[in-house]
Amino acid sequence: MNLDAWKNRYTVRRFDENYVPDKEKIDYLVKCIEYIPLQLGNIDHVWTVLGPKDKELKRWLVDNIYHVDDSNMGHREYFTMLAEAPYVFHSFRVTWDPSITRLNKMNEVVRNNAFHAGVIVSEALNLGLDVAQICCTDGLLRSPDGTKGYKKKVFKHYVTEMWNRHRPVLDILPISPDQYNIDAPLISVAVGKGLPNTDYDYTPYKDGVSFTGQKKSKPFNNCMDLSDAD
Repeated sequence: MNLDAWKNRYTVRRFDENYVPDKEKIDYLVKCIEYIPLQLGNIDHVWTVLGPKDKELKRWLVDNIYHVDDSNMGHREYFTMLAEAPYVFHSFRVTWDPSITRLNKMNEVVRNNAFHAGVIVSEALNLGLDVAQICCTDGLLRSPDGTKGYKKKVFKHYVTEMWNRHRPVLDILPISPDQYNIDAPLISVAVGKGLPNTDYDYTPYKDGVSFTGQKKSKPFNNCMDLSDAD
C-alpha cells in the first residue's frame, strides 16, 4: 500500500494522449480482476479493456453514454477524459442464465462492480498511474443511439474479440455468444498520465461542457476509529 499515491491522487479530467503505460502494468490489472471476490460468487458483470486502438469506441461512449444532465447547473457535462485515456477499463452488466440472473439484482451488481472498480483504482495508483473513475451514464436513455447502439457496439466488440480470445474459458459455459445479453453500462476506470487540473473551469464540448477543474477534497476523514475507546 502506497499512502503517498493516495495523498497525491486526484480524479483526472484530462489525460496526456502521448503517454501510453507499459502493457505489463495493464496486464497486471487484468490479472487482479480474476481474484476479486463477488457477492454470491456469480459473474454478473464483465470488464473489457479498451486500448489505444479503440479511440472510436471510447469517443462514442463519451458522446452517447458517459455524460450527465445537470439541470441545476444549466448544462450537460461530458466525461471526455474517457476518450483521451490510453486505456479504459469499461464494465457492463451481463445476463445469460435465468436461474442466476434472477438472483443477481441490480443493487448487487452495482456493489460487485463498485468493489472491483475500487481495486482497479487502488492497484493502478500503486503502479504509478493516474486514474479517473466515471459512472454517470445519463446518455444511455437520453441519446438517440443510446441503449440499442450501446448493445450493438459493445456486444460486437466483446463477442468478436473477447470471446474468441478467451474461448478456452468461455466454451465451458452452457451458452453460445449470441445468448449473452449485455444489459447496461456500469463504471469505467480510465488509466494513464493525468494533466494538471485547472482551478475550477469548464471547457465547451458538443452541446455541453467538459469539466477540467479540481473539485473540493473531503472536509474530514469519514472513518471514525473507536477500536481503542474505553
